[in-house]
This record gives sequence, C-alpha cells and structure tokens, in this order.
Amino acid sequence: MSESSLHLSLVIALKDWIGDSKILGEEPILYIDNPDSNDQSRPSKIRGHLPDVVAKNQRLNRELVGEAKTASDLTTKRSKLQIEDFIVYCSDNPDRLLALATVWDHVRYANVLVKEICASRKLDNLNYAIIDQFKNTVVLANGWI
Repeated sequence: MSESSLHLSLVIALKDWIGDSKILGEEPILYIDNPDSNDQSRPSKIRGHLPDVVAKNQRLNRELVGEAKTASDLTTKRSKLQIEDFIVYCSDNPDRLLALATVWDHVRYANVLVKEICASRKLDNLNYAIIDQFKNTVVLANGWI
C-alpha cells in the first residue's frame, strides 16, 4: 500500500471510529480533508495546520480533532509541531478531544509523543484517543466518554 493510500485508510478508520464509538453521540457533523472533499466539507485550519478530521456535536458542545499519521510521517518534525499545536488547542477546552490514528505498531510511539509534549508544555488536562488502522481504541486518556 502506498504512503498516500495508507494515510487515506487511516483517515477513513478515524471517521468510522467516530461513528462506531459514538464518542460524539449519534450524529456528529464531520469535516474531512480527503481528495473528495469540497471547501464546505473540509475542516478549518487549527493553529495554522489543517487536521484530517474535525467532528462536532453542537448539542453536547463537543469537538474532536482527528489526525492520521503513517509510521514514517509520525516521526517528522513537521508532524510533531502539528500534533503539538493540536494538543494545545484541545487542552484549552475540556469539551475537545484529540484523536490520532496510526498503524498498530506505532501506537505506543504516538502515545509517548503525546505524553512528552504534554509534559514539556505542562498540560495535564488533554483528552485524547489513539486508534490503529483497524479502528481499535488503543489509548483513551482522561476518560472523555
């Protein structure tokens, strides 16, 4: 599977996980950055970065910022800065959740990366989930459900 098709499969896994887990209730509004998206269905930039998925439930006043990272992309400086900015954004509000999707053998690395960023920024209130490409919730921190 090519890098771009793997990334797209992670974005789809993230979208499906949001619906299957009902983490935002029954019918969240989804904004997805993929090749089929138009300007109205794409998420807005957050702190200068375009997330792969933003899901909102207006009734519950909850928002999820989702980012898909392949193994090679997860370790880049650009991705680390992007994830850090999403962490800062999500930690500003207890009704926000950061969801990272990555391949199963990089879930632990993603979790360590999130924890290191939170520690360096002195953030202890981040709600986050890390899922694998099979839509398994591997990490759910601070129990946002």
